[in-house]
Amino acid sequence: VKVSNNTAAQTFTFKTAAAAGTADSLTLNLDGAGAVVNIGSEADADGDIETMVVNNSGGASDLGAGAGFGADATSITVTATAALDMGSGDQFAKVTTFDGSASTAALTVHFADRAAASETAVSWTTGSGADTIDIDAVTLANFGDIVMDLGAGADTLTVGSKQDTDTGSQFTGGDGVDTLHVGATSMTSALF
Repeated sequence: VKVSNNTAAQTFTFKTAAAAGTADSLTLNLDGAGAVVNIGSEADADGDIETMVVNNSGGASDLGAGAGFGADATSITVTATAALDMGSGDQFAKVTTFDGSASTAALTVHFADRAAASETAVSWTTGSGADTIDIDAVTLANFGDIVMDLGAGADTLTVGSKQDTDTGSQFTGGDGVDTLHVGATSMTSALF
């Protein structure tokens, strides 16, 4: 699927039978997309695809409100050589591996909460651009270990008032001067 130099919302709908498996994959190529991109099946407008590859090159892309695809994705790989804002909405609640390590341009992602308590570990990685990552919507009890690596670049991470004390969790800013945004609720300094 490709969206190029288009500022209108785009919708791609696959037959339910074509996306009925548990290992469906799709590649989305973006170049100057300027609105939400909706991808899913007839039965699930933003889901039913478990593995997604998202590439952005040429012109910067901003997917507006976002959350138009990837609701059932467990693996998402992003390569952005031009800036990619995946949208202001929280998304990708089921993803266990988000790999943007090959991206050289700025990547913006707001991660969604899981539906229920879970010990499922997740890995979120970005590349060498000035990335903006927001996990304020996340409920820590719904995740196992969280391993985040923001790579090089002057990155920004928003965590709200969350303080992950899982022994296997690790947040790495990488090279560059990074910014951490925390919420108004005080945190326990002894745990840092």
